[in-house]
Amino acid sequence: LLLVRIEASIDTRKKRGWIFTSNIDDSESECQLDKNVEWSFVFSNNDSDNFDEQMNNLIKMINS
Repeated sequence: LLLVRIEASIDTRKKRGWIFTSNIDDSESECQLDKNVEWSFVFSNNDSDNFDEQMNNLIKMINS
């Protein structure tokens, strides 16, 4: 079983038009997986990240 997370920084989200909405973005359903989960792989979805490299690493993990 592989647990994959995709995340972006607050700054990146804001650049993309995201606006924090109290009682939604800080609700338990939005934040519950932020802690206490051992992710197998974390994609960094920020502007300067290399998607191809990250995808290749995930594929290697799946194939191993």
